[in-house]
Amino acid sequence: MKKFTCEIEKTIKPYIKIKLEEQKTMPWESKLRGYPAFTQCDPRYYDKNLARFNTLLLQLDCEDECDLMFGYAGVANFFINEEDLKKLDFTKVLYNWDCC
Repeated sequence: MKKFTCEIEKTIKPYIKIKLEEQKTMPWESKLRGYPAFTQCDPRYYDKNLARFNTLLLQLDCEDECDLMFGYAGVANFFINEEDLKKLDFTKVLYNWDCC
């Protein structure tokens, strides 16, 4: 997992801030893993078929420094099943974005 995380960070870091330490990040920051933030609601709450996507893989928050924007003050989340992540199987990932 560490090698994968390092590759992602090397690829994305020039464009956005990534915080890898979950406890030190704010809910709205771009990050790998941790607890997701939503500007509206968690789509998994309303669709029980999405409950299997139980782990935040990547969260991208709007970033002024690199013109990354999801609507107005939005956030994008990528979720994966915990067991799929352990197997490094990224074939089934849930993507959601919302904004104010």
